[in-house]
Amino acid sequence: LLFDEPDSGLDPVRTAYLNMLAVDLKKRLGPTIIIVTHHIETARTIPDYIGLIFARHLVAFDKRENMLKSKERVVQQFLTGSVDGPIGMSEEKDAGESGAAAAMVQANSDVTETLQQARGIKKKPATKKPATKKPAARKKATARR
Repeated sequence: LLFDEPDSGLDPVRTAYLNMLAVDLKKRLGPTIIIVTHHIETARTIPDYIGLIFARHLVAFDKRENMLKSKERVVQQFLTGSVDGPIGMSEEKDAGESGAAAAMVQANSDVTETLQQARGIKKKPATKKPATKKPAARKKATARR
């Protein structure tokens, strides 16, 4: 199930009910649930995993407990709602001024591996592709009269 900003515009009571509904659905039906949210309390309590997108890149993804204890500045800033950190009012400007997004993507190169582990995908050993032969060039058939 995909919830895209389900709590947008809701008061805290209805947001709590919505969060309870998501937890209940997961318990009863067992689906994978993806919640896109800016609501920090939802991010802190509902998911098994948290992913954080900054400057159009997935810069962090891990189990909720690990993300809540993360030392990454962008993760700390988002989860605390602080104005001090790499996230500003314009992600494009922030990324352009400091190259922060590129640095974070590089620093979090294990994000892909964590995603694969969460999905149960085992890391495959690197294999060398066998050389492939190019097909023989065809001769053009010419018609004679």
